[in-house]
Amino acid sequence: MKIKSDPSLEIRHAQYNLFKHQILFLYVGAAVNSVFICSLFWDSAPHWLAAAGPTFFIALCAFGIWHWQSHVADHARIIDFSAEISGTPILAGLVSLVMAVWAASLCYAGNMELLGLASVLVLLGAFGSAFCLAYMPSAAVTVVLVPGAILSSLMIYEGDRQNHLAVMIFLSAAFLFWRLISQYYDFFIDLVGSRALVRAQRLEAEMAREEATRLAYMDQLTGLPNRLKFKEEIAYLISTNPDQNFYIGILDLDGFKPVNDVFGHAAGDQLLCAVGRRLKAGLDPRTMVARLGGDEFGIIMTDDLEAGEICDLGDTLIDSLQSPINIGSYVARISASIGFAIFPDGGEEPDRLIESADYALYHSKKTTRGRAVTFDPELESEIRARASMEQSLRAALTESQFEVYFQPIIDSSNGRITAYEALARWRDANQEFVSPQKFIAIAEETGLANKLCDILLSKALTEAAKWPREIALSFNISAIQFSDADLGPRILQILADHNFDPARLEIEITETALIKNPDLTLHTIDVLQSAGIRIALDDFGSGYASFAMIDQFPFHKLKIDQSLTLGVECSERKQHILRTIVSMCRGLEMNCVAEGVESPQVFRLVKELGCDAVQGFLFAKPVPGSALVHKPYEPERYLNDQPTDRSEAA
Repeated sequence: MKIKSDPSLEIRHAQYNLFKHQILFLYVGAAVNSVFICSLFWDSAPHWLAAAGPTFFIALCAFGIWHWQSHVADHARIIDFSAEISGTPILAGLVSLVMAVWAASLCYAGNMELLGLASVLVLLGAFGSAFCLAYMPSAAVTVVLVPGAILSSLMIYEGDRQNHLAVMIFLSAAFLFWRLISQYYDFFIDLVGSRALVRAQRLEAEMAREEATRLAYMDQLTGLPNRLKFKEEIAYLISTNPDQNFYIGILDLDGFKPVNDVFGHAAGDQLLCAVGRRLKAGLDPRTMVARLGGDEFGIIMTDDLEAGEICDLGDTLIDSLQSPINIGSYVARISASIGFAIFPDGGEEPDRLIESADYALYHSKKTTRGRAVTFDPELESEIRARASMEQSLRAALTESQFEVYFQPIIDSSNGRITAYEALARWRDANQEFVSPQKFIAIAEETGLANKLCDILLSKALTEAAKWPREIALSFNISAIQFSDADLGPRILQILADHNFDPARLEIEITETALIKNPDLTLHTIDVLQSAGIRIALDDFGSGYASFAMIDQFPFHKLKIDQSLTLGVECSERKQHILRTIVSMCRGLEMNCVAEGVESPQVFRLVKELGCDAVQGFLFAKPVPGSALVHKPYEPERYLNDQPTDRSEAA
């Protein structure tokens, strides 16, 4: 930014500052000079005329001192200096005129022989005043020319040769004086310009620093404070009000990435700006709303609120974001999750407070997505344990600490083993088993699911290669993996690496995969089936899959979830549901497997209902491959209320 200034204003300002410091010396000089002239003519001129000059100039000096001392504050506030400066030549001319006329009057009334000496005194005073006014050439010339012209004219009129010589000397001195004044004024103008330039550059640099500071603390897209300002504001509140509670919130948008992917990054930028405006509109003006980066926003609230009230306010903010947002010709719909932390319970330092709010946000996104959550120390312990497990999981994938256990799927009519389902097992560093529900969920959230799947499938195929060829391998693929277009080719490559017959592999998928990305899931199923791999729908009845989806996807097998088999012997409603499912499978020529068979009563019932195969602890628990015994089960033995020891079947 260039700072522009008015040169004439700068010059008048400089002239005024010099003038107000020298005006008193000019007044005093005129008064002293008048006293010398008075004493020169006191014996020859009338006393009243001789005393008139000192009286006038001393009074003028006293008035000037009073005026400048009593109005110094007013003068300091003057903005336009034209009036003050433009009157100076006139004032100087009048004072010089009074001095010259008075000196000439003394010569006529007293002694004309003293004219030359009086002229010298008057002109010396004039030249002295002119040097003081050199920064105002018009005033300087006036203060010299007015008395010089009067007294020179008088000396020429008198006709004395010495006076003529004095006039010539005066004219020469006046010319030299004019040249000196001109050079001085040029130097003065240059100096004023240089100082003005320095001031302008200094002001420009200061403004640039202020602008750089402002930009350093501002998010360029939304105009909101950024993460740096957010942290500094928290630090300021902590340092200035250590006993005052305040909340910070971290808000993260849900559904922002699809807007970027579908409508483009420009639309995403517009959406972020709209979110910032909505957040500010929904909060007290004293509340800071900052954009922390990406689709994450920060909030600092100094209101005295209870935990329930802050959650209600957070939910209100989230609800306001769920309303449609117009982006040009598009309409976007998003939601958000938010986590709050209170000072000092959530931490006594900015980073610690933000970390606590992040813990609450993480919990919100994983459990109550689309709602507000306040920080609780138990959340931190849970999340830290989860983070620790993630690190251990990554290390385990590197060190291949995973094992594969197998549970048989048994033909309900003759007890033959038709397949083994591969189940993941992980022993941690303490040689203790970690729940598959925990580590598989973490693997899916952290993007490790594919790597884990490849390791487990390779181990399972290595073991399955030792089995009789009529026994298949049933392997689970999570829903999130079906979002990967490379899943099918990758599985086929692993089969090729192990020289394993694809017809002996069954892939189990859950209902969630059908709902999340049906088109990609169907494509992957086609790729696998084309190679001869069979597809089973796992955990049917535990989710939201409809019969229309079963018609849309070509499954070979349907596995009924244990939630429907548990207690089925005591529930006619469940029996009707099972009967319907079995009838549907027969009509669609799909095999039907009942999971979770743990008692002879359940086995007898599902067998009577027509389930083709069963799986459960009644027959065998999951065991390592080395413990498998590939012999048929005797169904009659498991229909009794007291079957043989299950370990024998394993």
